[in-house]
Amino acid sequence: MRGKRLVLLGAGHAHLPILARLPKLIEAGVQVTVVGPAPFHYYSGMAPGLLSGRYALKEARFPMRCIVELAGGEFLEDTVTIIRATRRELVLASGATLPYDVASFNIGSEIVSLPGMDAGPAVFKVKPIQNVNRLHDMVVRMFAEQETVRVVVVGGGPAGVEMSGNLVTLAQRNDASKLLDLTLIAGSKVLHNAPAAARRIAANALHAHGVAIMEGERAEEITAEGVRTDSGRVHPANIVVLALGTSAPSVFKDSGLPVGSDGGLEVDDHLRCPDFPELLGGGDCVCPGGEVIPRVGVHAVREGPLLADNIETTLVDSGALKTFTPQQRFMLLYNLGDGSAVFNKWGVALRSRLFMLLKDYIDRGFMRSAMPGWAAAACAE
Repeated sequence: MRGKRLVLLGAGHAHLPILARLPKLIEAGVQVTVVGPAPFHYYSGMAPGLLSGRYALKEARFPMRCIVELAGGEFLEDTVTIIRATRRELVLASGATLPYDVASFNIGSEIVSLPGMDAGPAVFKVKPIQNVNRLHDMVVRMFAEQETVRVVVVGGGPAGVEMSGNLVTLAQRNDASKLLDLTLIAGSKVLHNAPAAARRIAANALHAHGVAIMEGERAEEITAEGVRTDSGRVHPANIVVLALGTSAPSVFKDSGLPVGSDGGLEVDDHLRCPDFPELLGGGDCVCPGGEVIPRVGVHAVREGPLLADNIETTLVDSGALKTFTPQQRFMLLYNLGDGSAVFNKWGVALRSRLFMLLKDYIDRGFMRSAMPGWAAAACAE
């Protein structure tokens, strides 16, 4: 591995295990560069709780710059715009060119936009997660000024449901429930991919807290007054939260690499690009076998150790590669903001405060386990 150049693009769930191995790689002579849009990586599973105030900002993020630099690597606050695979180099948004021998991508997915993003209302996409903290601060400031907060959440999937429930809790914690006017534009229906029981439980919980749910309506554009749907109706808003579907970053398609149906980098069952095996990746930005798999954290978490092993194997150009098989059944827990969560697995859906305690235990446990032991003290906030 001596003298090899490893570039990690993004520092999400799938890259955390390889980051924990950086001291070993660097000691072996690998030159490691990590490129990320911010010095911290924010854990998406805790984003709804970050909005409601359940979690402090430092509880929901990893100090990526500190971890990388402590290990002896280089951290660049930047993003990739073009991949020149035949020349083994990356072009960054800053204009810099970065050569590599092996590069791995964990750059996540992007929230779909709507026309009229600059029409007037403040617009917050639920990704990147830093936006959720900005939304929290703006809403709290408006409550303090006794200003009515008219929020339209666009998207009836898990993110839209969780954002809505946790906005209600944020208002309650600030004694400002009467100042919150909250509408959820759910598209066809709330949690349309979930069992009917989960849809019913989530919708009833939000209705009970005064959330107006619009099913059978799809948002078409943001206007100066709010959000216009395909029914022609405009839902008033001074804040719009976009929790629509996600799409893969365009960089792979723009670079002429093999991509799946949604534009994610096509990878084989070793998480390597079939045309350029020195390119690997995990998480939301890749399509194993060219197929789109559900964008849930469980896949990235399971890919992480395997991806780390295969990166090391690719660096030394020898050894057997490990195989990733997407999990077909997995547990989903939706944080409703009121101290309860919806459990969804095996076609079963239940709501309980115990499920929120379980989710909290899993999320906090993940944060503890993913922080490298050698960096825990030096990089503590």
